[in-house]
Amino acid sequence: TDNAVRMLDLSGPRLEPLLGHRDWVGAVDVATVEVAGCSVDVVVSASDDGTVRMWHLETGEFIRTLPTGDLGSVRTMSVVPDGQPATLLLGSRNHHVSTFPLVLDGGARKVLVDDLGHAVQSVAAVRLDGAWVVLARDDSGALVARRLADGGAFTAPPSGVGEVGVVATKGPGASVYVRSPRVAVASGEVVTV
Repeated sequence: TDNAVRMLDLSGPRLEPLLGHRDWVGAVDVATVEVAGCSVDVVVSASDDGTVRMWHLETGEFIRTLPTGDLGSVRTMSVVPDGQPATLLLGSRNHHVSTFPLVLDGGARKVLVDDLGHAVQSVAAVRLDGAWVVLARDDSGALVARRLADGGAFTAPPSGVGEVGVVATKGPGASVYVRSPRVAVASGEVVTV
């Protein structure tokens, strides 16, 4: 709530906060971007001030503010690591799920989902049969599933779980091995996988 992003070195002293946002920071993630053939690890942060900022993970140096246009307050985000470049998913209060290429310069935001009736509360992606599927939950508890490549509707999301609280995903190639992709949907006191 102090508009800062903090990185913690679990084996060392507390690091200096990353400052620059003008309102609450609601989402943060880490990613790897390519710069002149070299991989650079970055922190990506999003705020109620409508900005998405990128920081160098190792040094904490500010890199850039991503040009998000009229995105509005960003509540949630997730990095899709596959592809060159990686893709950032952004969920906002203006009822949109947008994609953004994680590059150090250039790139433009594209709207993936624009027909949600409420602010986006949670967003995640999972790889199914060689294609990425984006799951988004809005403030009403509705859950939608879309193909990342073209924004087309995916088969019906999990049903019978009531109002959805949070979605999270894990699939093959992730740091925790599973035989097939999994989607966890939290609903009240129940988690459906």
